[in-house]
Amino acid sequence: FEWGKYELAKINFNKSIELNPDSTVPFVFLSNILLKEEKIEESIQVLLHGAQMQGDLDEVYYNLGTRYAMMGEYSKSLEAFLVCKGINPDFENLMLFIEDIEQCLKLKNKMN
Repeated sequence: FEWGKYELAKINFNKSIELNPDSTVPFVFLSNILLKEEKIEESIQVLLHGAQMQGDLDEVYYNLGTRYAMMGEYSKSLEAFLVCKGINPDFENLMLFIEDIEQCLKLKNKMN
């Protein structure tokens, strides 16, 4: 789906979800397409559904953390990143994101 064939990719990932509904993988890929289309809220909904499946849950929660951060929902972002950390403490760049979100929350609290 890197070449902009998003509609075809969405059809294929939805078909993959139908064929293997317990896997997290097609949910993550589908959410990435939605993100490229700037449909962040839809991307979050897909990831929340994927979080109920089996597989790479650390990747699901990592992506949820990034999506919530994009929406300015820093508490939800931190919560998702911490779940990811609980699953895989060595997830690449995770601690940098956690530190950034904690700083965002501190700044937001100072402003309120």
